[in-house]
Amino acid sequence: MNTSEEVLQARVKALEEEVEQLKSQLRGKSDGAQSDKGTMASSKVQENSGKIKKGKRAFDFAAHPRRHVALRLAYLGWQYQGFAVQENTDNTVEARVFEALLKTKLIQDRQSSNYHRCGRTDKGVSAFSQVISIDLRSSQFSGLGVNVPAGVGPKAGNGGEPKAELHYVKMLNRVLPPDIRALSWSPVPTGFSARFDCQSRTYRYYFPRGDLDIELMAEAAKRYEGTHDYRNLCKMDVGNGVLQFQRTITSASVQPCKPSQSSPTDPQHLHMFEVKGLAFLYHQVRCMMAVLLLIGQKLEAPDIISQLLDVENNPRKPQYSMAVDYPLVLYECHFDGLSWISEPEEESHVLSSLLQHWTQTAVKAQVLNSMIHGLQSTDKDKALIMPCCLTEGSRQRNYRPLLERPRCESLESRIQHFVKRGRLEREEGESGEEGSTIFRGKRTDSRDVQVEVEGLHVKVFMCMLVCMLSVCSALICPDGGMCDNGNTCCQTSWGGYGCCPLPNAECCSDHLHCCHEGTLCDTEHGTCVNKTHSLEWVRRVSAKQITLPQAVVCPDQESECPDDTTCCQMPDGIWGCCPMPNAVCCEDRRHCCPEGTSCDIAHSRCVSAVRGSIPLLRKFPAIHKDAAVNKGSVKFPGSNDVICPDKESTCPDDTTCCKLANGSYGCCPMPNAVCCEDYVHCCPEGTTCDLEHGACVLVSELNAMTVEATPTLHIKPTVPAFPRPSQNINDKCDPTFSCPQDTTCCKMATGDWGCCPLPQAVCCEDHLHCCPHNTVCNVQAGTCDSVSDSSSTVPWVTKIPAVAVVPENEHCDETSACPTGTTCCKQKSGTWACCLLPRAVCCEDHEHCCPQGYKCDVSHESCEHPFLPSMPWVRKHPALSVTRSFLSHPSANAESGSQHEHKCDAQTSCPRGSTCCFMAKLSQWGCCPLPQAVCCGDGDHCCPSGYTCDKEKPTCTKGNLELPWFKKQPAISVTSDLGDVKCDDNTSCAAGTTCCRLRTKAWGCCPLAQAVCCEDHEHCCPHDYTCDLQSGTCVKPSTTHTVALALTRVLSDKNEDEPMCDATRRCSKSQTCCRSSDSDWACCPFEQAVCCEDMKHCCPKGYACDPKIRCTKVSSLTWWDNSHITVEKRHHATN
Repeated sequence: MNTSEEVLQARVKALEEEVEQLKSQLRGKSDGAQSDKGTMASSKVQENSGKIKKGKRAFDFAAHPRRHVALRLAYLGWQYQGFAVQENTDNTVEARVFEALLKTKLIQDRQSSNYHRCGRTDKGVSAFSQVISIDLRSSQFSGLGVNVPAGVGPKAGNGGEPKAELHYVKMLNRVLPPDIRALSWSPVPTGFSARFDCQSRTYRYYFPRGDLDIELMAEAAKRYEGTHDYRNLCKMDVGNGVLQFQRTITSASVQPCKPSQSSPTDPQHLHMFEVKGLAFLYHQVRCMMAVLLLIGQKLEAPDIISQLLDVENNPRKPQYSMAVDYPLVLYECHFDGLSWISEPEEESHVLSSLLQHWTQTAVKAQVLNSMIHGLQSTDKDKALIMPCCLTEGSRQRNYRPLLERPRCESLESRIQHFVKRGRLEREEGESGEEGSTIFRGKRTDSRDVQVEVEGLHVKVFMCMLVCMLSVCSALICPDGGMCDNGNTCCQTSWGGYGCCPLPNAECCSDHLHCCHEGTLCDTEHGTCVNKTHSLEWVRRVSAKQITLPQAVVCPDQESECPDDTTCCQMPDGIWGCCPMPNAVCCEDRRHCCPEGTSCDIAHSRCVSAVRGSIPLLRKFPAIHKDAAVNKGSVKFPGSNDVICPDKESTCPDDTTCCKLANGSYGCCPMPNAVCCEDYVHCCPEGTTCDLEHGACVLVSELNAMTVEATPTLHIKPTVPAFPRPSQNINDKCDPTFSCPQDTTCCKMATGDWGCCPLPQAVCCEDHLHCCPHNTVCNVQAGTCDSVSDSSSTVPWVTKIPAVAVVPENEHCDETSACPTGTTCCKQKSGTWACCLLPRAVCCEDHEHCCPQGYKCDVSHESCEHPFLPSMPWVRKHPALSVTRSFLSHPSANAESGSQHEHKCDAQTSCPRGSTCCFMAKLSQWGCCPLPQAVCCGDGDHCCPSGYTCDKEKPTCTKGNLELPWFKKQPAISVTSDLGDVKCDDNTSCAAGTTCCRLRTKAWGCCPLAQAVCCEDHEHCCPHDYTCDLQSGTCVKPSTTHTVALALTRVLSDKNEDEPMCDATRRCSKSQTCCRSSDSDWACCPFEQAVCCEDMKHCCPKGYACDPKIRCTKVSSLTWWDNSHITVEKRHHATN
């Protein structure tokens, strides 16, 4: 017994000692944690005192699994610009959803989130069951859709209990706006796509019964069911590659929202139009609803739907307004096999939020309802009449049936229009037979679609990963900039647009790069990624600015009127044009009056106290912007021009060939115009010529027109067509000057020849301008007036200098001569010298010269031109002696001449002030008679510094300026032994070149001294430049450095002129808001600045952030290709 007690006491003592040890260990850990906490706090204070030099530690997404899930969302879209993210606004539902996903750290970025959406609702449209698929951070290490990174596993210490999945719905709803709610989620396989796996979509459109015939609407709605061509019941988006308009509607019905309601005939009883289909076109549901509303008002019969679906007999859509946006709801997206997971606690929160919205709206509805019944009770005999106000625009007084209204362009016409614009490509079909033309679209879905349209096979495909090399047309960006065909317009950080040299590209969020179609931008690694590939991203280039034709754009942003007219709404809701500037639109929506008068509809007059009264003027329909005429512009024959029936004449794009009285063809300045029988005038499409009154009359108004009615539109005179080019020859002005084909020689004010860029032009008396054929110069007004119609004028055109015809040689006197393409000038010594420019101007200092048309400015040592930018003058060189009918250097000047030579390599040289250019065809050096010139790719010509070679014309271009390019001369052989540039012990390059490694690891020679070898081992750039592998250019580093961001001010007094960063912070008017972290802002001291990726610096507009903390601007230099130029390697024996 005693022994047992002793054993127990010993055991208790041992246990007490063990407890003390454990307590001691716990105290030590607690002290260490406090010390760490203090250290962290101290570190945090130091960071704050240093103005947050270090950001928060980045969340390690690589340490967490990811799960592919489907999310079901509901939102009220009335305050948003649509669901999908847009470049020109961030007020979209999708933008708010991604803000919540980033804030909750459920995704790292959009590009890597494997994101798809079921559908994109338009501005003002709501959704109850929008579905997206996306990869989200997960707490699970196994299960459907879970992807676990390598080396990541569950943490120990969970007691073996499986950890619950993250509460996605709750996390998102805590940070989403109140009018956007997450409803539920479902795990899905990794290959699931909310867009492509959706089986069908259901839309609902809500409306009050009012005076509508609901039974008639329900009967008519059934006609939508089935597979039909809905081109007359949507907005045709041909410009974005949508050429197939067949869609399948599985069900369409009109029914009450609450079938059990006691008074179904109550005008305020709500009904809905529910339509279910596999997929929908742009604005299809709203157009379908608009036609149903017309049927419900008994303005159209139910058969109108069948007639609109019959595209063979009605290929062109009548002009009508669609239903308004706010009653439309994407009610359900149908998927097979999804198990939606809802969170009961969060579901009650969502219901509570929706009830709050309903309470506010229901109370407001009841307030309005009480007012309506209160007013109705004062006149009990008057029945309640509810006008239909669910159609855009306003209801016309006299209804015009749909099939009697003006028609929109046909699908074929739209296709031809976008073919001319370069948005669709045309090529012959495989059969090669007539009617087998194939059109290839630039912007379509990722799947090829084939449709047959009146014998035309229209094939849509996506051009991937390569740019078009032969540019035949251009893409116009929203800001008016122009990108080459096959490019994509991408918005810049300052609101403009740049060009991505890829078709249908993905524009990256850094506003500097873009990615191939079908990939996403990985801004962290600078790549384009998808499920199977990773490609280098591409740097954008600046868009070219063009001058657009002037027009008055109507409020619907889709119609436009000519210059000096006014947009006025027509009776059927579409826009028309009043033929006067700043006109007064009359209330009958048919007439208009001049500015300063008022409409007297009863007497059909425009009344003014000053002017008296004049007849009302009738409006004419506006032109759709895509088909607008370039009024007032003068064009040469181009690739998109209309070829007239005689096959010898052409008219500019968007005009019509009309026969003239002499049998030749003229151009009517309108597309698809009506040629009048007098062979002089023409009228717009859809009108007829009234030669007696000199007017164009709408066909539908021929019978209703009275004598007092003012003509709808003045008849337009037909102008002569351009002769179609037959061969590429120049028009000689005299033996020494010529102008390009389809131009006209005109004398300049200096007495020299100039070129008017019009064929058979009229040279104006001011010796500066010219006018088209059959017009006269109005020097005082600065216009070209038509001979036959004094009211028809076009702007006149400025002439350009003529091109000098270079003679075979240039003899200065009997003993001296200069090479071809140069000019003889006297030196101070009285001897002859050669100016390295054709027909140059010799300067008074007897040492320099300037190009033809320029004047010598001795004080500034430059050449000045009244219209072109100044350029440095050129030094003359000694003339050559004439010996045995060929030119050679005089021996007397051999020594001094060598001082004025520019060495091309060890055996050849060019005179100083010229540029060595390699002539690939002859495999030898040539001399361009210009200092620091640009050598053209054809190997025969060159351009001044700062200009680019245009092979098509051929000319030297700089912006809108054009100069004839210069012919290179063979270089002069020299005997001096210049040292070669050694690449290694066995290989060398010629003097004045640079050794660069090729991809084969062999040496190549860059034809530039001290050049920079590019990392791709194919190209090189001049000294002090860097290679930009993305854009294929040489970049000149700028001395402009980035600027550190300043702190924002807290909002106090509101100033609308100052840009707001968010709801509480702003920058001054001369600054730009830039992110300094994910949750804070800073101010850049430039307007429309570029915010750098490091969130610490910024650059002025037009510059890009360089990793070396400076701002760079891309130069126009194109790099040299070492793998294609003809260079010679020299192998030397080792000593």
